[in-house]
Amino acid sequence: MPIADLDSIHSYLSHMRHELRTPLNAIIGYGEMLLEDCAIDDPEGFAPDLNHILNAGNRLLGLVNQILDPAQITADNQPSLQAYGQQIHYQLRDPLNVVLAYAEMLLEKGQQVQYEAFVADLGKIDTAAQRLLYLMEQMYATTQNPLALENLPTADLAPAHAQVDEPRAAQRALTGYILVADDNAQNVEILTRRLHRDGHSTLTAVNGRELLDLLPAHSVDLILLDIMMPEMNGYDVLLALRQDERWRDLPVICLSALDDDASYLRAIELGAQDFLPKPCDPLLLQARIGASLEIKKRRDQEVAYRQAVDVLTAAAAACETGTFEPHSLTQLAGRGDELGRLARVFQQMAAEVQAREARLRQEVRELRIEIDRQKEATSVAQIVETEYFQQLQRQARELRQSFQQTGE
Repeated sequence: MPIADLDSIHSYLSHMRHELRTPLNAIIGYGEMLLEDCAIDDPEGFAPDLNHILNAGNRLLGLVNQILDPAQITADNQPSLQAYGQQIHYQLRDPLNVVLAYAEMLLEKGQQVQYEAFVADLGKIDTAAQRLLYLMEQMYATTQNPLALENLPTADLAPAHAQVDEPRAAQRALTGYILVADDNAQNVEILTRRLHRDGHSTLTAVNGRELLDLLPAHSVDLILLDIMMPEMNGYDVLLALRQDERWRDLPVICLSALDDDASYLRAIELGAQDFLPKPCDPLLLQARIGASLEIKKRRDQEVAYRQAVDVLTAAAAACETGTFEPHSLTQLAGRGDELGRLARVFQQMAAEVQAREARLRQEVRELRIEIDRQKEATSVAQIVETEYFQQLQRQARELRQSFQQTGE
């Protein structure tokens, strides 16, 4: 009886690895945040049971990584899908029961003390555990049915709704504006809540197309990018970003349940700053975000410096043509670095040159007035010295004498 070829088997197991890790990301992510809250205030003693959930969640993640390791699938080592299904079905059962049992107990305890925020997150852990159980049973049923192996299924992922998350009122000073692109609503919630705790503000998108549509209207500092998304996946987003000069220097950290070397190398080759497998270690993610924001900050400073140099160069050219305006360097002169100092000196020197030119122009005007006066005086002297003018003066004196005698 025909069965799926090796490529189909590899694709199916990679798909199931991705699917199983998605609810595990929710279990571990919400569990870690609840435990962090308990470290601040835990009057009801929730922390020990939360530790049981986290330990079991990490155990589940290790088993999924081990059992569905793509490196095991080679032409020389023909895989048995029945064995994969049985291992997932039996080995994951015990730690998953631990998650379900402690989540149920904590839910009941949280409802009794009316701890609404705690109960809400525990409900998400319980839902994720139920989703994991469903996927395990689905994989087991598929791999144990010879007829199903002829056409291995792949499930479509349900997209989440896009939203813009505003920063909480009581948070630290913002350190970055981060765009989170992921089609899984729980992944988005876990990420954005962690980012808010670390003082960031966030913007979210459910696929690559929406991400690119949001960028022009927002001054984003960093993108956290899922790879497997509907409509436009993460690889296509990376390619589009690098082809647009507006965004080619925007740092991108890929977060994906795909954790094979090929996916990592492809993302880096397309321009990703970093690549982390889901679920991400919170401290590692925090460190990578901090490093990426620092790179973005330095890059922005470099761009601003180059622009400031262009302004100063344009001012020098304007001085040569006599069109320089001192106020054009006011903003640049406000910088506290050496370039700002140079701008202030340039502005002062240019202002002094303009003042000197103004004084010279005034002196030229005064000189011209004096020359005109001298010309006028010379003309008058020339007129006074003529015989005709002297005759008029004698006649005027005689006339005045005559008037005086008459009056006497």
